Amino acid sequence: MDLQPYPLFGSGSPPEYPDTKRYAYNASGQLQYEGWASSSLNPQPTQAVWAIKMYTYSGTQLVLEQWANGSSSRTNVWNNAASLGYQ
Repeated sequence: MDLQPYPLFGSGSPPEYPDTKRYAYNASGQLQYEGWASSSLNPQPTQAVWAIKMYTYSGTQLVLEQWANGSSSRTNVWNNAASLGYQ
């Protein structure tokens, strides 16, 4: 098994700058949005530096994972996660 120490999303992050992550949960306590930004940017939730993934559930079963705007590129604003399009 090949374990990667850092996620390979968008442009990636060099080892000296691990990712900053953000999480948002739905009313059932399930992870609904997960975001990644390079810590080297001192990312703020209002900056367009986030890769955001949305998780969809059927009951307690995870059924779908989708990227904001259909891409893992770090070009989204975390505060807009709920209003972005996901593919």
